[in-house]
Amino acid sequence: KKGPVRPAVAPQPAAQATQPTAAKPRRSTQSY
Repeated sequence: KKGPVRPAVAPQPAAQATQPTAAKPRRSTQSY
């Protein structure tokens, strides 16, 4: 499950790819 798999996370592919919590809301990424 990488960035390319989910176009919805396109705005933050790096943040989501770096964190395995991609399944969780983006709020987690901002908090990080």
